[in-house]
Amino acid sequence: MLFASGDFACNLYWQSQSFYLLFFTTTVLKVPIAAAGAITLVTSLWHGAIGVPAGLAADHADNRFVMQVAVVPLALSFALIYWPMPFAGAGMAWFALFAQILFRTLYAAVNIPYAALTVRVSAAQVDRSRIAGLRMLLGAAAAGVIALGTRRAVEWAGGQCGYAAIALIAGLVATPVLLWVSATRSIAAPASRGTRMPGLGPAFGVLLRDSRFLRLNLGICGCVAAASTLSRSVPFFFRYVMHDDSAAASTLSLMGIAGVVSVPFWMACAARFGHRVQWGLSCILGAIAMIALLLRLMMSQASFVLFQFAASGLFFGFWSLLPAEVERVGREAGRGMDALLYAIAELLQRVADGLAAVVLGWMMAATGWGGSWATASSATGGMEWVVGCLPLTGMVLASIGFLRPQNREDQL
Repeated sequence: MLFASGDFACNLYWQSQSFYLLFFTTTVLKVPIAAAGAITLVTSLWHGAIGVPAGLAADHADNRFVMQVAVVPLALSFALIYWPMPFAGAGMAWFALFAQILFRTLYAAVNIPYAALTVRVSAAQVDRSRIAGLRMLLGAAAAGVIALGTRRAVEWAGGQCGYAAIALIAGLVATPVLLWVSATRSIAAPASRGTRMPGLGPAFGVLLRDSRFLRLNLGICGCVAAASTLSRSVPFFFRYVMHDDSAAASTLSLMGIAGVVSVPFWMACAARFGHRVQWGLSCILGAIAMIALLLRLMMSQASFVLFQFAASGLFFGFWSLLPAEVERVGREAGRGMDALLYAIAELLQRVADGLAAVVLGWMMAATGWGGSWATASSATGGMEWVVGCLPLTGMVLASIGFLRPQNREDQL
């Protein structure tokens, strides 16, 4: 429970940027949607790239030390993203880019060493699945807190001040939790290192020859692209298609609840049928949710919630299987590279996340959405198809990684 609480703290930051940052950048900072999507792409690529040296540093040093150095600066950088600044036009766009790059640099420095410790919490796959489930429960709880808290803060303080207030509160809550986790030696013990530490070239060479690790990561990249697209779309969809801002916050909260409720179901499914079946069922449910949205077979809110239920299954499967894959690859390579492998997995996901954001921005701009209001009568109808088609495509891509049996751990 103590170790998993780090996921609650990290998700206070991550869910805020996932749910609201693109919406905030366009509607509050008045950055054009295409430019905001490009900023997200650049910062996502930077996030993935900077995570690799962060992983190397954690493999060379104690993960706890790397986390402790970055925890307080991370909270300050998160507040800076939403802090009122006297810029406009291109100046505001450049400030948004700088602030988001700073935040993502520090987030990688904290989150990658933390996630890599999962390999050392337990060597048993069953325990790792339980830990992944508990981490997801607390991460989903953080999503609900952010969804409701941001709405209340904006209603109370208004506009940008509300976003800044919730960012400060998130930092005040997350910082002591992360420091507590990093200071607990029984959980955060340094990994047993190999005699040789990996360089980037040999590490990437190992991965390019390891199809199991690649398929697992490429599969989750499809899910990341789908889930990030949908969560970023919710505030836009309910303001400009449904004309109901309050429904956006309630939908994000329900999606958080779905993330909590889904975890025991997916844990039981994986225990009974194996992770491969559980992964496939998650992809099918996610596709059904988006098809239902496009064809208006159920309420839009229900489609979003069902999709989140399905996406949680993919994230659960990934975080359950990744520690065993990281351990296996490192053992076969004869090198201590836990954090580096987590960093490479993070790099692939951030590339998928950034590409999804920029495609979302381009497609929304193509429908006629102008930044604060729909500039064409077709914009709202086009937005419905953007919101539905992109996550559906991501779910199809997510299924490819598990078309063939992966390894023995899939059957656990």
